[in-house]
Amino acid sequence: MSFDPIYFLTPIIVMIFSFGIVYKLVKSIKVLMFSALAYFIAIVLKVLVQFFTLGYLASINSLAILGLYYGLQTSIFEVGLAYVFALLGKLKNGWGYGVSLAMWENGVLISIPTLFIYIAYYFFPLILSTPSQLEYPVTQALPLIGLSILERFSSLLIHSSWGYLSVLSVITGRKRLILVAFPMGFVDFLVPFEKYLGILTFEFIFFSIGLICLAMVRSLGKYYRSTSSKDT
Repeated sequence: MSFDPIYFLTPIIVMIFSFGIVYKLVKSIKVLMFSALAYFIAIVLKVLVQFFTLGYLASINSLAILGLYYGLQTSIFEVGLAYVFALLGKLKNGWGYGVSLAMWENGVLISIPTLFIYIAYYFFPLILSTPSQLEYPVTQALPLIGLSILERFSSLLIHSSWGYLSVLSVITGRKRLILVAFPMGFVDFLVPFEKYLGILTFEFIFFSIGLICLAMVRSLGKYYRSTSSKDT
């Protein structure tokens, strides 16, 4: 069997909704610039931390400790720097900032390299050996493709939530709002448990957390907007 072009659906669909939502909600280069700085500096810091510490943590052989390890990094670096750069940029577009953070992960860091890798497998089958998981027949591949897309959509919900709260905290001057966003990074606590939960259960939990984060943020946004209007 060889690589089926059906797999191109994953990066293409993720790129379409990632870039499409940003196009609709972001009208400022400033938002894109500060979201890029926040996201990529966070990723570099996570890579550096894991380079020096992951081997030791993995040797402990505790899923809970490993989950806390991943969750803390995401909360400190991704959520923390999202707030720092929202503050530095004095940003006002909360949803635009949030979806931009998600775009850099889903549309750029993950989907673009994945697309090029798939192109290589498709056009150079005699040079590159296709991984077994990319040789499934269409009927078996489609559910996995759907779950992969769902995972990126869940990521969009969660990044958008902590990005929005970061900006709302800056706008209102209420620093405690970032304390609400901070635990959202602990969604990565689930990462070590994926193979034990099973992909379907894992993606359902991940998506549910995304919906809860979004609902909470929308409620907080409405509350603080109404409070601000009363104050004026």
